[in-house]
Amino acid sequence: MKRALAYSGIAILLLLAGLIAAIPFLVSSDTLKQNVTEQLSLWTGSKVTFRGEPVIKLFPSFRVKLKDVIIASTNGDNIPLVRMNNLKADLNFFALLTGEVEVKRFIFAAPQFELSTDAHGISNWSLTGGFLGQEIQAALSGNPGKNERFGQLDIFGGFFRHIDHRTGQSTEFSAIDLKLKWSDVAKPLTILGNFIWNGENIAIDSKVSDVIALASGQSSQTELQIRSRLIDAGFSGNFSLADSYQFDGRLTAKTASFRQFLGWQGIDIEPGETMGFASISGEMNWYAGKVSIAQASVKLDANSAEGVLSLEREEDDKWSLQGTLAFDTIDLSSYSDLWIENTETDNTGDIENQIFLLDLDVRMSANKVVVRDFQSGSIAATISYQGGILNISIGDYEVFEGNLSGEVSYNFNKLPVRSGTKLRLKKLQFAEILTFFGKMERVTGNLSGMIELTGDGPVLQDHLSNGQGRVDIAIDAGTIDLTTFGDVFGALNEGKIPASAIWKDGKAKFGKLIAKLDFTSDLFSFEKILVSLPDADVFLSGEIGRKTGIAILHGRFDTFENRDASTDRPPVSTLPFKLEGAIGKTLNFIPGILLPLPLEESANGAIKN
Repeated sequence: MKRALAYSGIAILLLLAGLIAAIPFLVSSDTLKQNVTEQLSLWTGSKVTFRGEPVIKLFPSFRVKLKDVIIASTNGDNIPLVRMNNLKADLNFFALLTGEVEVKRFIFAAPQFELSTDAHGISNWSLTGGFLGQEIQAALSGNPGKNERFGQLDIFGGFFRHIDHRTGQSTEFSAIDLKLKWSDVAKPLTILGNFIWNGENIAIDSKVSDVIALASGQSSQTELQIRSRLIDAGFSGNFSLADSYQFDGRLTAKTASFRQFLGWQGIDIEPGETMGFASISGEMNWYAGKVSIAQASVKLDANSAEGVLSLEREEDDKWSLQGTLAFDTIDLSSYSDLWIENTETDNTGDIENQIFLLDLDVRMSANKVVVRDFQSGSIAATISYQGGILNISIGDYEVFEGNLSGEVSYNFNKLPVRSGTKLRLKKLQFAEILTFFGKMERVTGNLSGMIELTGDGPVLQDHLSNGQGRVDIAIDAGTIDLTTFGDVFGALNEGKIPASAIWKDGKAKFGKLIAKLDFTSDLFSFEKILVSLPDADVFLSGEIGRKTGIAILHGRFDTFENRDASTDRPPVSTLPFKLEGAIGKTLNFIPGILLPLPLEESANGAIKN
């Protein structure tokens, strides 16, 4: 039995050897090279040429190798559509026995794909010729095609470039290693492999259900997955090549480092702990340079939101982002230092190109806002950016147990960053504001009013130190700590005004504190400061030099007996006074100086001298 099996095996081998030996008599070398190039030409619709004679390999598969292969462009351009060192074609062995040449697989070695679209929109490639064009025409006319077999295309070490002369944009892929499998035109096309784009190695796994529909301008169900060190993205839905790329389906994308992802896209941001994990998912429609994502779910670090987003390429090739996002919590703890660092004079750099490579118009809302240990309530705001100007419009912000609204703007066209603040305040707890900014709680009460300032720097503190504008505020039902002003008001102990009318235990209660301040480049101008105490009123006006700290202020103490808010009784005593000196050093209290302020004693004059 074993001997019979051995003889049978030998017989089969001899038969195969005989069949292989007979192939050159059935199909000549000229026929092989002609059929291989013709089949490739028929599929591409382009002329195919090569140099030299084909190299035929019989084992382990029947393969024909052509050298210096060129696939010509379809628009008569002298630049070849594809140029490659060699082309290999694996042939169907049994078809050869009948004298036919059927290619099972094309192998492109180091091909150079050069695609272009001229200023009139004419491309140097076409899908209307050859077998593929015939199938497209059959599909458009409603007639069944021939279901020609394509087989498989393997690409190793390829390079792809497409230049659109209408826009000047160039897209390049290198180190292309792909396997395209398409058994026949009625079945799906699968693409598996990897390539390098923009310096990153990207793996691709794709399935196109209906290539003929896609090539004929219709859409095809498409599954696409791309993975790299910086991005993991997937798409499932309809894809079309008609007029322009169009995706309509489910998108998912995530990155472990949004900071590194932006750097990959040419947006360099200094290293840091923020802008790490990021993801987006939703129903995407991408057509003619515009991407819209409905039912979007967006995450960045500890922040997540849902809403609608739209991204569109504008005429100057800049992108514009619009949308509406709803957050439960906006956590800015990790970003506050980053914002200040990147908007300081020394570190800003070309912030226009570093941070804002797109125009913005995004409406946002959140149930609460967190900055480190500080937590506030709900907020509704719109963020817009265009032409180097960033505007933040706050519709309503529950903060410091009150409400805040207004606008904040930043001009990045000039360094240092120029910013402006216009805020409307309603019943904010002033003590909480002082605590937030690291100040002692010397004043309590409900703060209302308006702040309108412009200056150099990214935050409100900068405006208060170097900005110009106006502050018009009032604090109701509060207290003021006057402990440190005991020496200043020492004259009160001489009996001119009872100290008990002003403060008790170092703190004075007041019904209202009104402050109207003007900020110029040199001065703080106090138009009026009024502190209404239970049995006294304190008025104050004057000027403080912003650089020198020199102060010249005039004021008046009015005291009352049995004060009643329902009656308008005159004060029982009045003490005018003057405060002069240097803030933070010596501030002298001089009683008996009458208002108005004499011109020769103006603070402005003192500062200039």
